[in-house]
Formats: sequence, C-alpha cells, structure tokens
Amino acid sequence: MQINSDTVLKIMSLPNVGRKTAFKLLNALTYNISSDNDLIDFIRENANFLRNPLVQADFTKAFDRADDTINKSLNSGIRIINYYDPNFPILLKNLDDAPLLVNAKGNYTDLNLKPSVAIIGTRDPSDHGMKVGVRLGEVFGGAGFNVVSGLAIGCDTAGHTGCLNKFGYTTAVLAHGLDSLYPAKNKYLAEKILDQDGLLISEYTIGMKAQSNFFVERDRIQAGLSQAVIVVETDIKGGTMHTVKFAGNNKRIVATYNHDPKYLSHPKTQGNQYLIKNGTAKPLSTPESIENLKSTLLDFYHMLHPSIEVVKPAAAVSLAPTASPIEAKAPEVVVEAIVKPVDAKSKTKKTAT
Repeated sequence: MQINSDTVLKIMSLPNVGRKTAFKLLNALTYNISSDNDLIDFIRENANFLRNPLVQADFTKAFDRADDTINKSLNSGIRIINYYDPNFPILLKNLDDAPLLVNAKGNYTDLNLKPSVAIIGTRDPSDHGMKVGVRLGEVFGGAGFNVVSGLAIGCDTAGHTGCLNKFGYTTAVLAHGLDSLYPAKNKYLAEKILDQDGLLISEYTIGMKAQSNFFVERDRIQAGLSQAVIVVETDIKGGTMHTVKFAGNNKRIVATYNHDPKYLSHPKTQGNQYLIKNGTAKPLSTPESIENLKSTLLDFYHMLHPSIEVVKPAAAVSLAPTASPIEAKAPEVVVEAIVKPVDAKSKTKKTAT
C-alpha cells in the first residue's frame, strides 16, 4: 500500500484535523486511494470520532486548497515528502510527535546520506561565541557532516556559515512556508545554502507565515534531524533550551561549548554552564572532546548505514577563504585556540623543538 502526499495534504486541510488526528486516520488506511471519492468514503467511515461531522462543502474546500498547495509547490521547486514515503528523513521517523509532512527546497538527497549535527544558540551571542559557532560549523561541515540549524541571526548563522566556508552540506529548518524567508536579513545566506547544494526544509506548506508557536515546533525538527545538538551560547531561559529539551527527550546527544573562565561574566554563557553542571550536556572545549563527539556520531551512523561512506567535501581552492596558520596546520584544533590570536612563527619554533 502506498500513501502519497496528495492524500496526506487533503486530510490535513480538513477543518479541525490537526497532525495527530491526521495520523490517526492515515494509520487506519489499509488500501490505496485512487480518487477523491475513495478518500471521502474512507474518511467518512473512519472519522466518526470528530466532534463536528464533515459535509461535502468541507471536502471540496479542503481538496481544492490541497491541490493549490501542490501546484504552487511544484512551480516553486518545493518537494513535499510525507511520513509514509520511504524517502522521508530517517531520523525524523523516530521523533516524538513527528511531522506528517516536510517541504524541501534544494539538495534533499544528501539529507539521508550524511551524519548530522545541529549547531544552535542565542540570536545575540558574544563576538567570541560567533567565532566559536563559525569554527564548529567548519569542523563538522568539513568532516562530511550535515550541519543543521534554524537560519536565525546569531549562532544559527555562524553554524551555517562555517559549514559553507568548508563547502559542506547544511540544512536550514524554517518555521514557515518555503515561499518566504524569516528573518529577511538572512535571505543572502539562504540563497548561498541553495547555491552550495544545501537544503531548506520546513513542515509548513507554501503560503504559511511564521507564527510564534511555529518556532518552538521548528526546534523539535532541528533536534529530530540531528544525531547530536551542540549549543554555542545561550542564557538559562533562552529559546535554545526548547531544542535541548527535545533532543534529550528523543535520546539525542547534547553538547555545549565550555567557555574559558574569562568569558563567564557574559549572560549568554550562563545557559552553557547550567547545562554542563546539571549533566544535561557534554562539555566541548578541547580537540579531544570534539574528536570524541565526531567519532561517536560516525560510529552510530556507520552502524545504521554500513554501506555508505562519509565523504568530506572537496575544497574548491579558487573560492576558499584564506586559512589562518593554525587552521591550515590543524583543522581539528580546539575551538578556544582558533579564536585567540596565534603567533605562527612561535608556534612553528615550538613544534620544531
């Protein structure tokens, strides 16, 4: 039996039918739907639990809206993948409260072919935090990971940018339909993600505008698409904590950058320290801690996909930014060292002795 996205959209477009109700209906489906009349008959037979009975006008309006969504999506280069499709994101399948649909624009193929890590944090990080976020994006993106984030200003931007610096694959999870962009300030970044063969993804269909609750819902998708969530900087009550909670509830690894003591007076480091002290997050601050996390994620990925080789992105030399001496010498070097001034000559002499 095959359940296509047309069927899913039409059910979800009905009045008073949300994600959970739609799942309940679709899980009762035992045969292929070949026409709108087939679908109407199925719904009438199985939707007796709805508070308000559906009438023909409800079906007509909902089905027209679904058809319009499909046509507009096709014309905009947006692919709609439903939960029952074998190409649905593998990691999202195991998410509590999984989405019934995802809408994707860009390179969707690599989403299920790469290990993944979310790099997230506050929209208002310290200058140091921004540098750390970029470097983490470079380290994981350059190692062949899918770097997942939410395209927000701040730490999200840093993670995406770092990955793109290494010509890696990055996925931006949005809280609205893919025909618009929020924040508008990051339009160029979204275009660059698509230009460099990355992906924009959302559970919201074309035409849906961002709402405050959509951002919390988006956070669970970020966690769901990732094997681990790395917090760059956050305060104790920051929105980042939503993603951390979703990650923990869904057995994802949570890690956080562990700041040098001189940065701990900054309010956006307080959440990091809280997560470390209460044991929620693994601290990242040394080359070994970063390499251990990478190895753990790669081992798990290879267990799930033994036949797939993780390919690091090929550097496009003519376009690559000039690397600092420490980056050129040791790409996996500790993040703290990267954001400090480095005397390349003294470093070389010390190594030689």
